[in-house]
Amino acid sequence: MSIYDKKMQWQFGSTIIEFLCYSINFKDGSKVGPILGIRYGHSDIIKRLKDQIIISCSQKETSPRVQNMDNLDLIIDENEGKILGTDKESFKGVHEISDTFIKIRYANQADNEHNEDIFIDRKTGTLIRKIRERVKILDNYKDIEIDIRGECKKVENRKQF
Repeated sequence: MSIYDKKMQWQFGSTIIEFLCYSINFKDGSKVGPILGIRYGHSDIIKRLKDQIIISCSQKETSPRVQNMDNLDLIIDENEGKILGTDKESFKGVHEISDTFIKIRYANQADNEHNEDIFIDRKTGTLIRKIRERVKILDNYKDIEIDIRGECKKVENRKQF
C-alpha cells in the first residue's frame, strides 16, 4: 500500500489557505482517491508548512574496525514528523524530530536480531549510529555491535540540471 499526500499553502495577510490532496494505492491495484480538500484560517491556528530538508551524512565504522561507508542520505519531513530515504519511503522505526536533534529507533519485533539507533545533532551535524545484530555462529548466538560516526550536511539542490 502506498499513500500519496500533497499539501500546499498560501498566505494572504494573516489568513492561510491550504490545499490538500490524498490518494491510497493498494497492492492489489485498487485505489481510493484522489480526495481533495481546502481549509483556511488565521495564521495563529493553522501551522505553516515547512520545506522538506535533504541531508547527506558521511559514515565511518569505528568498531570493531575503522572503515568508510557510503553516505546516508535522508529527507526530513517536519510537517509529518517523518524521516524518509531518498526513495521517499519512510524509514522503519520510531522517529523523533526536534529543533536540536533527530532520532530514529528501529527494533525488529519479529526476531529481535536487528536493532538500530540513529542520532543526528542538528546544531553540530554529528551523526551517531549504532547497529546491533544477533548472529548465529555454529550453534551459538553472538551479539555484534557496530558503532558508526559521521557528519551531516544539508543538501541545497540535488538536481544536476
